[in-house]
Amino acid sequence: MGLIALLVALAVLYYRQIPTNLQSDTWYSEWYSSLTLVPDGLPRLVVALALPVVGVDVLLRLVDGWGFGLPSLAIAVVVLLYSFGRGDVSEDIPALATDAENGDMQGVYHRVEAILSPLDGMRAEVLDADDDAALSAQAINALSYRFLEHVFAVAFWFFVLGPAAALLYRLLWVSIRMRASETIEELTGNDTDDTSAGATSLARSALYWAEWLPVRALGLILAVVGNLSACVELWLESLASKTSSPGLLGTFVATSFASNVEMDSSGKGLGGDSGSHLAAQVRSLEPLFFRCTLAWLVFVAVLTVSF
Repeated sequence: MGLIALLVALAVLYYRQIPTNLQSDTWYSEWYSSLTLVPDGLPRLVVALALPVVGVDVLLRLVDGWGFGLPSLAIAVVVLLYSFGRGDVSEDIPALATDAENGDMQGVYHRVEAILSPLDGMRAEVLDADDDAALSAQAINALSYRFLEHVFAVAFWFFVLGPAAALLYRLLWVSIRMRASETIEELTGNDTDDTSAGATSLARSALYWAEWLPVRALGLILAVVGNLSACVELWLESLASKTSSPGLLGTFVATSFASNVEMDSSGKGLGGDSGSHLAAQVRSLEPLFFRCTLAWLVFVAVLTVSF
């Protein structure tokens, strides 16, 4: 039933049919701000995350076996659709590629900044608008992370631990985004204090560890669909790495490109400038991510049939 739910949800995502109101996070903002009896900071964050997640798990257990499993299937699909990332990855890729192709690296800078801004604290380095090679690498990092948080991490935790785990991942992400934009402070009427900052820091750490396994699982898949020997070597090194999720994923993706796209020492593609080279790489990301999704589905199907 889990595989069917995942296939249905991915099909809805692929055809861009997710209702906008289904991915509204207003309820979570209101839920968080309503917990006035719980001290702000870590206690309130834990309660805000735990109760919806536990509620989904309890609901699934209650309806398990009802109606040939259709209620469980419907709940799992709805939770998955909510847990998928906000916005449209397939719109980010061509827009960024067009800017790069036109030589508008300032436009690339602003698009990368917009992709990463909800999780500003996850960035390992400051964006550099003056260094085209560095900005190109950061653009690949941002788009790779976008795919991870938008689709892969959700599908990974859904298969490993079920719908409740997928929901927990998304609520962690939403919590950090809300704090980054000071939405929670505006709703509660409180200024940011040390307690609140500590809770935000802990949430970021929790999200990093929630992405630790998905990042490395995606790295293995990239090894299969891309440059096997180089990616496997990098993957082994990543086991002891504390690099941020965007940075590590970008390195995996860049390594998977190594056999297809060559670069000279200045960071420019052979036969073209840095903008056209970046555009070629960016346009290659969508089919690459599609192959990664298919490879993950095959893996899930094999395990489901085997066990």
